[in-house]
Amino acid sequence: MNATEILLQRLIELAAAFALLTRLPVHRFALPRLTVQAEAVWAYPLVGAAIGAIGGAVYWITHSLSCPPALAAICAILAMVLATGAMHVRDLIGVLTLVFCDQFPQRRIGFTAAAVGVLDDRARPETGFRNMKRSG
Repeated sequence: MNATEILLQRLIELAAAFALLTRLPVHRFALPRLTVQAEAVWAYPLVGAAIGAIGGAVYWITHSLSCPPALAAICAILAMVLATGAMHVRDLIGVLTLVFCDQFPQRRIGFTAAAVGVLDDRARPETGFRNMKRSG
């Protein structure tokens, strides 16, 4: 392998890591598909740094527009959630359940079921709440 082939292989692996971990349109580069996803693991920290840079840029822009720091942080988090395709929203729902429903344990089950049901409905419309048959 010469240097050009090695560079092309690394670029393919980097594009595969972005395609797996984000919703950014890297498929438009028309690169060959990576057959073994494990070869792209080295690029995962670079993808994380890029997502963090997106969030930092959004925070910097919103904060420079005289938004309060809390609003700028919320905008930055939303930008990162959108960039990743909300991959960790279930974990966020788990944390919110523990934080907001800790005083009332009877609410915890309903809140978590409703939130996960909404996510499942978006991810798999054929098995979501809208398509469930009512009993009785």
